[in-house]
Amino acid sequence: MAHANAHATCDAIERLDHDRIVRGILDLVDATLRTTAYIHTADDDDRGWTHDADGRRVPVLAFKFDPSRVPDAPAPLPRVGLYHPDLPGTPTLAVLRARHRPEVPTVGILFYRAHLLAGNIAFVDALVREVERRGANALPVFSVGSKEEAGADGALPPFLQPFAEAGCDALISPLVSGETVPFVFVTRSLGLRILNQTVAADPCAQDAPAIGGDTADVDIRGVFDGWGYVHLFDAQTMEDLDQYAIDEALDPRFATGFGDLSVHEVAMSQQSNGLGYVSYYAAGLRIIDVSTGKIVEKGAFIDEGGNNFWGVETFTAGGKEYVAASDRDLGLYLYEYTPVNAAP
Repeated sequence: MAHANAHATCDAIERLDHDRIVRGILDLVDATLRTTAYIHTADDDDRGWTHDADGRRVPVLAFKFDPSRVPDAPAPLPRVGLYHPDLPGTPTLAVLRARHRPEVPTVGILFYRAHLLAGNIAFVDALVREVERRGANALPVFSVGSKEEAGADGALPPFLQPFAEAGCDALISPLVSGETVPFVFVTRSLGLRILNQTVAADPCAQDAPAIGGDTADVDIRGVFDGWGYVHLFDAQTMEDLDQYAIDEALDPRFATGFGDLSVHEVAMSQQSNGLGYVSYYAAGLRIIDVSTGKIVEKGAFIDEGGNNFWGVETFTAGGKEYVAASDRDLGLYLYEYTPVNAAP
C-alpha cells in the first residue's frame, strides 16, 4: 500500500526535474536487495571507521542493488568486447572497421576488461592514438582474461575472434602468454606464406585458402627479452628517467620455473617523499626510493616458501603508515617499514 501511495504522490509533483529525481529514488528502493548497517562499539579503535570533515566517526549504511532493475543504469559490460576512445559504449566490429583504412595495417590491442570497469584506460587510449599516429588502424578489444575456452568445433577463443575477423597484422597485449593460450600471432602476409600461398601486393585484401590444405614447415621458438619492470617518468615532460628490475628478471635462466618475476603495482608513501612499495609477484614486496630521480631499492620481503604479490597500497592509522600487500595464494600481509638508519 505504501509503495502504491508513494508512486501516486509523484503524480502531484509539478516540476519535471523534481518528478524524475523522486521517481529515481523510488526505483532504487524497489531495486534494493539488501541493506547492511556497520555499527562500531565505543571500544573500537579508529580502523574501519568512516569520518566526517571534522574527524568525527559516522555510521555507515551499505546497499546492494539489482542493476537490472535500476532505470538508466549502464548495461553490464560483456566478457569480451570492442572499445575505442572516440566511440561511446562498446561498438560493433562493423562500426570500428568502417573507420579503418583498408590500405594500411591493422594492429590489435588486447587489454583487461577490469581496466575499463575501473576507468583506468588512459594507457589504452594513448596506445590507440600512437598506433593511429603512425598510420595504422587500431582495433582495441577488452577481455576478462586470456584463459577463455576455445569456441565450438575448435573455433578461436572469443577474445581472439575480432582480430581474426578484422585480419589484424599485429597484436599488442599484456594478457597473452604461451603458457595460457597455444597460439602465435603473425602478420597476414606471413600467415599466407605459412599456408603456401603466393602473397599479393595487398595481402589484407587477399582471401585465405580453404581449410585443410598443405602448410609450410614452421619452427616457432620463444626468445626471452626479460620480465616486466618499473619506469620512472618526469611527470611534466614524460622523460623516461630510470628503470628498475631485479637481476633475475633479466636472466634467461629464470624465464620459467620460478614464478612470475614481473611487477604488478607500485604504491607511493603518503608520508615519505619518494618512497614506494612494489608488488613484484614471486619476487615479493620491494621497497624503492625515487627521490633522487633514480630508482634505488631500499629493502625487500619474501616469505618462507615464497610469495605471489598482486596488489599493494599504503594507509595510515594512529599517525603511522602501514603497507597492505595482497598475496594471490596466501592472503593479506600488513607491514610497517622502518629504515635501517631511522632514529629509535
